[in-house]
Amino acid sequence: MKDVGQLVSELGERFPVPPTDHQVRGQGFDYIGRQWTSDQRWPSHLPRPAFLDLERGHVTRADVFQRARTIRSEEDAIELYVMMAAWGAGTKARPTARARRPLHEPGAPERLMQSVEHLRSTKDAVEGYRRLLPGNQDRIKYFGPAFFTKWLYFAGADLDRQPLILDALVATAIGSRLRTGWSPKEYDQYLQLAGEIRDQWVPNEPTHVVEYALFHLGRSVRASA
Repeated sequence: MKDVGQLVSELGERFPVPPTDHQVRGQGFDYIGRQWTSDQRWPSHLPRPAFLDLERGHVTRADVFQRARTIRSEEDAIELYVMMAAWGAGTKARPTARARRPLHEPGAPERLMQSVEHLRSTKDAVEGYRRLLPGNQDRIKYFGPAFFTKWLYFAGADLDRQPLILDALVATAIGSRLRTGWSPKEYDQYLQLAGEIRDQWVPNEPTHVVEYALFHLGRSVRASA
């Protein structure tokens, strides 16, 4: 993993004007409702979010944050999951298909709600991460770290130490080995690293500004490889 000084330097080169919290919250993507619902793609036993009736919708980080603050039931948790996944997958068919799969697993709504409740009660992002890994309490098959760190990020938006998204592009940027998952210790190290970068680079912004910048840095690194 790269050190803080190197990453601050690389981010400074990539972003002569650093991104802001407002910019990050406004980051949005279109989604296509029928990619979730047509041809029996939606699980028949689950209530279907009304926003999937749109032929084409748009969702921003701010929209998902707003929904996350009103989660009170398993149905709410399903809506948050789909909104989060639609933001992450956009209009691409393959990522959307992968995002649908966990909802077909037995107990998915209960475990999503359980994950939210535990995160709210403990305020521990790393423990929330551990519980979603294989063999643990909130595990849902096909719901891997690149997506469930998005879940933790939105569900834990009001924590003092906010969970952050960790996917392959962020991993590329920080020099982490690209694998299917990271240990809780490695996730903890990533959160610490993001906080240290923030303190040196954008001290008046929340740490998700660092995650957003690392994602774009990782994309640049891959494009030039």
